[in-house]
Amino acid sequence: MQIRRFVPVALTALLFGGAISPVAWGNPTGVPARMAAAVPSAVVPTPSVLSVSPTPTGMVVGVRAALGSTVTAQALSGATVVGTSSPTAVDSAGDAFLTISGLAAGSYTVKVTATVGAVTSAPATGGPVATGGGFGAGDFVPVGPIRAYDSRTDPAGPLLAQNTRAIPLRGHAGIPTLGVDAVAIAVSAVGPTTAGYLTVWPNTSYQPVATSLNFSAWQTKTNLVKVPLGADGAVGVFNFAGSVHVTVDVVGFYIDSSGTFTHNQSFQSVSPIRAFDSRPAFGGTGPIPAGGTVDVAVATAATGVPANATAVEIQVEAIDPTAEGYLTVWAKGGTQPVVSNVLYLRSTTVTSAIAPIGADGKISVFSNVSTGFAVDICGYYSPGATGRFHALTPNRIYDSRATNQRRLLDAETRALQFTSVGLNNFSPSVPGDATSAVFSATAVNNTAASFLTFWPVNLARPTAAMILPSGPNQLNDNLVVTWLGVGGPANLASGAIAAYNHVGRTHLVLDISGYYTDELPPTTSTATGVIGRVKSTVSGSLFGLPGARVLIYKQPNTSTPDFSVITDPSGLFNVPLPPGGWVACVDATYVMTYGFVGQCWQGATWPTAENNTANTWLWVGSQQLLAANFSPPEGMLLEGTITYGTAPLDSAYVAGFDLATFSAYNDAYSATDGTFRVPGLPGYTDMALCALPYPWNPSLYPWKCYPYVLNSIPGQGIGSISFDYRTALASATAALESSLNEKAVARADTAAR
Repeated sequence: MQIRRFVPVALTALLFGGAISPVAWGNPTGVPARMAAAVPSAVVPTPSVLSVSPTPTGMVVGVRAALGSTVTAQALSGATVVGTSSPTAVDSAGDAFLTISGLAAGSYTVKVTATVGAVTSAPATGGPVATGGGFGAGDFVPVGPIRAYDSRTDPAGPLLAQNTRAIPLRGHAGIPTLGVDAVAIAVSAVGPTTAGYLTVWPNTSYQPVATSLNFSAWQTKTNLVKVPLGADGAVGVFNFAGSVHVTVDVVGFYIDSSGTFTHNQSFQSVSPIRAFDSRPAFGGTGPIPAGGTVDVAVATAATGVPANATAVEIQVEAIDPTAEGYLTVWAKGGTQPVVSNVLYLRSTTVTSAIAPIGADGKISVFSNVSTGFAVDICGYYSPGATGRFHALTPNRIYDSRATNQRRLLDAETRALQFTSVGLNNFSPSVPGDATSAVFSATAVNNTAASFLTFWPVNLARPTAAMILPSGPNQLNDNLVVTWLGVGGPANLASGAIAAYNHVGRTHLVLDISGYYTDELPPTTSTATGVIGRVKSTVSGSLFGLPGARVLIYKQPNTSTPDFSVITDPSGLFNVPLPPGGWVACVDATYVMTYGFVGQCWQGATWPTAENNTANTWLWVGSQQLLAANFSPPEGMLLEGTITYGTAPLDSAYVAGFDLATFSAYNDAYSATDGTFRVPGLPGYTDMALCALPYPWNPSLYPWKCYPYVLNSIPGQGIGSISFDYRTALASATAALESSLNEKAVARADTAAR
């Protein structure tokens, strides 16, 4: 691993070219500082105030200024100077951290000047910041934004395939040497030569199984990343494939529990809400013109963001841009930053960002090409908020490609449990006191252009897009912050979110990077539909059943469900439904080794190869999330080989039938080698194994049944069944075989007419 520190020798370059320079969080005056080896003796560039961190008796000010300069900070109460730092020389990157002590508790602004010889720059200002506050662990301190690393100016060049590079951040780019737990950084992949991904993690930890940024070949792209610092103060960046340049822009950092810094700005999640949409159909005036800026009100009664909020966590969406380009977001009235928040190809793209709010409650959005855009708010930072961030080393918490999961279907909502629910086979990703979660979400192997949205499961689905695959197999990802669900019937919504896929089918991968605690929860539940958990006791242990199919019907005794979802790894499911009566059944016949017997609402046994057999309705009211838990009994398994003489029968339809009722409890198709496996059959029940060869023509190849009665106990199987269709003679199963063929021939005659 190579440790690289970016030492700027000229103006930092924009991702799309052009000279830029760092700016402060706030409103510095004058010209941003050039990172040059020398400056004219008559002019010293104005420094940039990158961060202001409150301490019990003062503050620490992070500054970037001209190389060779000495910087000094003053704390002001109104227009009165009440504290001054010691003059400090900047380091080789132009960074310095200035300490002002001896301040009484109160609110202060900051003034910073840079001096070279006898010449002093114009002052830069920052703040206000409140000193002498309470416990600050998990609070946010905004930085810059400022570029901390750019591989295009690093002699080591781009990151090659399977290459890891350490980027030191502690003590650099506005991040102090003490009191910092984690950083918020915008990581960009520039000009990748092939499709791949970057992983960012604490440098001294083991590399996790997680991704921070996924990209296609030659796709320049940015993602917001929240990650702890390693013990050496660095983050590691790993490139999976090809060659790619990487830039890192610091957006802010989160205070640790050492007590070095006090309360600054805490976080509060909101249910995602759209604050702006430029499209006329949604109240906008049309696309932003190339080089144009639009101001967006974010601190309003409608968004739930209070007037004293200092920043918002947002999803910024570029909609149908006319060309490749970028969006930049900053506080209205401030200096436009020289780093971008959203990089897009000629397709709709969404990226998370943390944006400071101007004095009038607005942010400004700039685009270098003409594009529509939308802004969705996921939370805000303010001195009055209470949410504290707890950073985690990124790790994978959900993958729909895993066993017993599947791709999200068209318009499917999938509930996902994050906190503990006391199940033996489920490990929570965050503790029970977590109020919201921070995770990277990736759509993989999608079949259509779509959008995905995440929200607390006890609330109604918001109008917000958080992942935007632009077409089939267009892998897309983004950092998501969302409230976790609270309460709900039987407390089922607690610690859970909902994920929604709008169109087509897609796999979904979630990598957790942290969580918040101590936030105010949503005051009311607004979701309408059914929530529940499918679980079973096997060998005395309570298990959630992942991958069970929950089928919702408008009418009983029907074959095609109106809605179909699967349970998450904890067995949780959620089906948004309009008010009315519904029939619910669960098919867990292929969950675990022996499967579980099909079950409909209130314990009704369901032969899953038949129409639903429910006789009890679920009544869903307006803004009502109704509980519907299921506990299907463990099944038994029949498996073996079906042949025609010595030749295996491929694609034969094989089913297990109850000999007393002739009901088909589960079915399967034989493999190319003739093997079959039919789980989820009821134990302690006389079963028949019957088959219909392919092509399924009952007049030529009628149903035939294995000539012996099969019976076993739950959790066991009858294996090595050798079923020869050619020589099978009905005996104990003759009546069933006759009934099946009569029905099959009748259906064939009806279809022919």
